[in-house]
Amino acid sequence: MICRMELETDPEKTTVLTQAADGTFKAAVSSADDYILGPYQHHEVTYDGDNKPAGVWRMSSDSEGWTVENRFDDSIVETFKWINMLGRNMVRLEIHSAEKNVSPGERIHINHSWEILE
Repeated sequence: MICRMELETDPEKTTVLTQAADGTFKAAVSSADDYILGPYQHHEVTYDGDNKPAGVWRMSSDSEGWTVENRFDDSIVETFKWINMLGRNMVRLEIHSAEKNVSPGERIHINHSWEILE
């Protein structure tokens, strides 16, 4: 399952912070940094594995003075992505659960929240 938020801001003027296990925030360290070509060109930065946030990650728009904070159950969320939609003044933030086959009658869910901070 993927949950996403698109934010209108200059991607080059954003900062991503992740929460460490001790509760402090640090500059995010990516697991992968790729440019995807094709009809929807974008720059995709992935945070997972050892670089996975511990329950919270944030992105600040340095030019506009706001921060969006995403809180989640880190036992369910596996991968995080910051995506620069090239040619557009937009950033997409995504959280991904682990892949899972869901049978009829079963459910999959991610408990999380987005909050805009000043």
